[in-house]
Amino acid sequence: FRGGHNIEVPLMDWLKARYETEFVAFTNRMQSINPDAWTATGTEWDQYSDEQWTKVVGWASMRMQTLWRTVAGMCLYHPALQVHYEVQRDKRSRMGATDVWNASDVFTCLVSMQMYKFFDKRNIDETNLMLDKFPDCLKIAFI
Repeated sequence: FRGGHNIEVPLMDWLKARYETEFVAFTNRMQSINPDAWTATGTEWDQYSDEQWTKVVGWASMRMQTLWRTVAGMCLYHPALQVHYEVQRDKRSRMGATDVWNASDVFTCLVSMQMYKFFDKRNIDETNLMLDKFPDCLKIAFI
């Protein structure tokens, strides 16, 4: 709402405007990683390839209150436990062996997805992307 008029603004445009400096840094980073593959910039969203769009959506998800952002924060506990174990373990003990310890045995991030049964292919693909991205401590419960 601006000046008494309702104006529709695509969410991605709003995010780009709200986090403009971060978006510029993100696109610059993507261009420096692979200049040939990252050619589309700005708000011409339909010009982004599927691979680019996946990266843009990931960037956007970390700036909104999304399940992805929540899970990303919770799953930071997994590497913290691993580092704690590596620092504190007794290397003389069998429990100190690296093949015995798994941080996922002591920490689980359980996400309840009541609507999982009704997910379409896109929702399932996005869920699988989360399962691939985060450590094996991430589990999904559904009815």
